[in-house]
Amino acid sequence: APAFECGGAGLVSTAADMAKFQQMLLEGGRLGSVELVSPETIAQMRMDQMTPQQRQQPLLGFAQMWSGMGFGLGVSVVDRPERHFTREPAGAFGWGGLYGTSAAAAPSHELTYVFMTSLHQADAFCNARRDFMAFLFGV
Repeated sequence: APAFECGGAGLVSTAADMAKFQQMLLEGGRLGSVELVSPETIAQMRMDQMTPQQRQQPLLGFAQMWSGMGFGLGVSVVDRPERHFTREPAGAFGWGGLYGTSAAAAPSHELTYVFMTSLHQADAFCNARRDFMAFLFGV
């Protein structure tokens, strides 16, 4: 058994599978002709579930972590892109890892992306993801 049980650490996947998962989320729970998750569940996932008090709390040393995004059910949700450190568009939702890997869907642009790196706190220490967002969204 692992020394520390943690549901979000040590998960392994491929970029292709992450892209399929994000596409399913973007399409409201459908992947091709199969409904894997109900549209109602996807709507709840994409809705910020945090209180204003929770959004004032720093996360992993980032004092302003929640200034541009909240958290739905299992995914972050960008609600103030002008304050979000990566400048993803409003409504973008997905997951970012501590070592820089992230995957999200941007309904306003009808696209998904998977960004993979292996740099601890990559968003704080390099501009690669920010540059990638600028490339995708022109921000």
